[in-house]
Amino acid sequence: MKHSAADFLSEDGRRRIEERIKAAELRTAGEIVVMVAGSSAAYPQAALSGSLLLSLVLAVPVTALYGTHDMWFFLGVFLPLLILFNEILTRVPSLCRLFAAREAMRDAVERASLAAFYARGITRTDGHTGILLYVSVLEHRVRVVADKGINRKVAPDTWDELVGGIVGGIRTGDPAGAIASAVDRCGGLLEQHFPIQPGDRNELENRVIIG
Repeated sequence: MKHSAADFLSEDGRRRIEERIKAAELRTAGEIVVMVAGSSAAYPQAALSGSLLLSLVLAVPVTALYGTHDMWFFLGVFLPLLILFNEILTRVPSLCRLFAAREAMRDAVERASLAAFYARGITRTDGHTGILLYVSVLEHRVRVVADKGINRKVAPDTWDELVGGIVGGIRTGDPAGAIASAVDRCGGLLEQHFPIQPGDRNELENRVIIG
């Protein structure tokens, strides 16, 4: 998986998804939003723990190579390495990810997707029928957040199926196709439970959000 949100989808892939969003919303009274985030958190603890580990791995053999047990010599090697590695891991999220706990990444994606759901106004739609398809590139995670109106009608495992389909498409190198299919599925669910009504308006932009 690419680690840049901007590179995750091609321009053609974005247009394809946006066309499917527009088509789905012509049949329903709901709103579908797709968001691709580069990452859901900065993970400073992962950067620090990774820096400590890498610095120790290098500082110990270097100290041994010089045949000294002087603590000041060890610290003279260890501390610059610590600063260097911390700077590298902070600036290169894909490397920092190697030291981040799975639980920390899962929780970060959950928090960020919920924050986006509220910040983007998806929860303020008429009938509370907004759905967010959230892809967090760094963490390799996908989450579907649906408002209470649609959640009253749809079983929770339906969203798990959607997530699995998107993840599967990403793994096979077709993220746009997988997301477009998920949009179609959301459109079908919304059409079934919340068909288009006279006077219905488009409440949210039909574009893929890169953020």
